[in-house]
Amino acid sequence: MCQAQERKAEAEALDASTFVPAGLPEKYRRAAELAHKDVSGKRWEYYVNPFPKWAERHLCACLNDARDWPMVVLTSNVLCSTVLAVAALWALPPLSAYANWLGLAYVVLNTALFDARFILCLHYSSHLKLWSPTALGQVGAGLLNEVLPTLLAPLFGIPPGMYFLHHVVMHHVEDNNFPGDLSSTQPYKRDSFLEFVKYWITYITLTAFYLPYYALSKGRVRLATYSGVLLLSYLCGVKFAWGLHSSAALWTLVVPFLKSSLTLMFGNWSQHIFVDPARPSDDYLSTYNCLDVFDNRFTFNDGYHIIHHVNARKHWAEMPAAFVASLPAHEAKGALIFEGLFFFDVGILGVLSYLN
Repeated sequence: MCQAQERKAEAEALDASTFVPAGLPEKYRRAAELAHKDVSGKRWEYYVNPFPKWAERHLCACLNDARDWPMVVLTSNVLCSTVLAVAALWALPPLSAYANWLGLAYVVLNTALFDARFILCLHYSSHLKLWSPTALGQVGAGLLNEVLPTLLAPLFGIPPGMYFLHHVVMHHVEDNNFPGDLSSTQPYKRDSFLEFVKYWITYITLTAFYLPYYALSKGRVRLATYSGVLLLSYLCGVKFAWGLHSSAALWTLVVPFLKSSLTLMFGNWSQHIFVDPARPSDDYLSTYNCLDVFDNRFTFNDGYHIIHHVNARKHWAEMPAAFVASLPAHEAKGALIFEGLFFFDVGILGVLSYLN
């Protein structure tokens, strides 16, 4: 039962003594206390829970991990807002004088309200599947697990079939190492805005060709074929949609793609803006953690990026505790931890040459 588990977790989280070990060295205490905020503070991954208790109980029983209930609620929020807004834009007459203004308003509001939440929900559910085949059967769970990456992701500018292949199969396997990882930051001068523009353009122009090739080169023929078919269908769908209703296609498909390609790549650039050339594969040195930031409360603890790279299958709810447990390793490796800054903050300061 999700609510009972949530109440139990909240009760444990509020007790800092159970989270911060009594024998923890004093030099680690502040970092541990800051991490505790992400466990005990109110979560903001979704806005409104529309499910009655009986429905919540049954749906939770269908999840691989009941702690992922916020992802189900967030998905319902997206279905009731983003999808309805998209339908409204498509319902406008193609030559409506207000179509472009309403489209712009939609992109701005959807970006502000859901972009980070949805993309990080997609992120963690790509590493650990949301719906359980034990409860729903292979077909049922498989179909539901495609809702985020295949049906909803294009509305957020992410072509279907591409996220899992890019992030889980390529980025985490290659671990930001060049040339295997197309999104590697290693070959770029990371305190230069122009270098980031080159990085972004590389992603836009080469990803569609490189990812299927990468999967084939690793013997993942089925994945390469599946992703290639989905990508081709997406491109044909965008072309068809443009001919049918150009303003709706522009604001619900094309602009979200350009926007998300920019934010996703700047996010990855920012997360891997510091790389030790002597140890580029060391997860403690190729990225960093962000503490005492509100963003952690609505991005499924995304700020614990070292923890995520050390173990990509670590559940997002366990990351603050895993961070505290690994503080000695962070110190031994010389890892970076920022307080009060999130990835975009660090990235902006970096490309503006304000970081030494």
